[in-house]
Amino acid sequence: RKMLSRAFRNRFTEIFVSELPRDELAVVIGKRCEVPPSFVKTMLAVYEDLQQHRSTSSVFLGKQSFMTVRDLLRWGHRKPGSYLELAVEGYALLGERLRKEEDRDVVRKSLEKQCQGVKKLSIDYTEDPLVKEIQAKIASRIASGDQVPSGIGEVVWTPAFCRMCALMGRCIKSKEPALLIGETGGGKTMACQVLSWALIEEGNASRQLRILNCHQQTETADFIGSLRPVRGRDVIFERICAKAGELIPEMDSALGTTEDGSGTAEGPFVKLREVLVLAQQADGNPKTLSQALRVALARWPKADLPETAKEEPDSKRRRVGVGKAKSVDSPLEVATPQMAGADSSMALARHLLGLCCAWERIF
Repeated sequence: RKMLSRAFRNRFTEIFVSELPRDELAVVIGKRCEVPPSFVKTMLAVYEDLQQHRSTSSVFLGKQSFMTVRDLLRWGHRKPGSYLELAVEGYALLGERLRKEEDRDVVRKSLEKQCQGVKKLSIDYTEDPLVKEIQAKIASRIASGDQVPSGIGEVVWTPAFCRMCALMGRCIKSKEPALLIGETGGGKTMACQVLSWALIEEGNASRQLRILNCHQQTETADFIGSLRPVRGRDVIFERICAKAGELIPEMDSALGTTEDGSGTAEGPFVKLREVLVLAQQADGNPKTLSQALRVALARWPKADLPETAKEEPDSKRRRVGVGKAKSVDSPLEVATPQMAGADSSMALARHLLGLCCAWERIF
């Protein structure tokens, strides 16, 4: 493991913790896992035997490359009932995770050596009782008329797929987290869906399978959740819903949008109206509304300026008398009612866009 710096270690009082003695380890396994002392003795013999070997794929882990104390506890929690079951569960836990066949042979030979009555360990996962149980539950649920998730009814139970389901099913029964490693298209996702539908969900909607697509930005909070302070996002969302309801009639009168899309409005405004209806019903996403508003505002019609204002650009403003200034009409005063409505709806749309941006900034 990575060495800690001396400056960091000097801040603590260091305590060296040695490995548990064999006798104490036997007591821990016997009491925590509730397995017979003869099984505990066999498990410890396998543990010590595997410590004498080094895995070719994990050589830098030293004597812990094949088996650790945590593996001993997992092995005991699987509750084997005979020496054959003890050997099968041990190989499923210790041997099936190894990638090279030569490493698997080391585990297999150690189990055959230490487990009484096991001369040649051979496992046929197509006849595994757990696989048979999974197949029976799937067939029973299909016969009872339950809605079958896509693909589960057409699963082909090949030896490789049976092996994957048997190993994962043991993890589920023992409440152990499982990590599947393999190439794309190997059936990992389908195996998870099959086991979830057959062993976990059991018609309970709150226990349905949740699938997350992991990437470089995936964090721990995406898996276990997180706690964040409340910053008033709900209040802003309520204001967004209210303003969306105000903007819909403004757009209908100024831009010609209609509920069925048969009006004279252009495509961006028709799309914006659809998003506004969802926002009014508190069923939309402010991010989607923000994007639609930005596209529509870029094409929003503006009121024409009066002729007196067009004669003098803003860059060449001149001083005028008070009386003359009063005689010049403002743009809104000379604009048509439709133009005034367009400006009013545009101001409301800009205000709504500001609320959406404020909602996005709050997390």
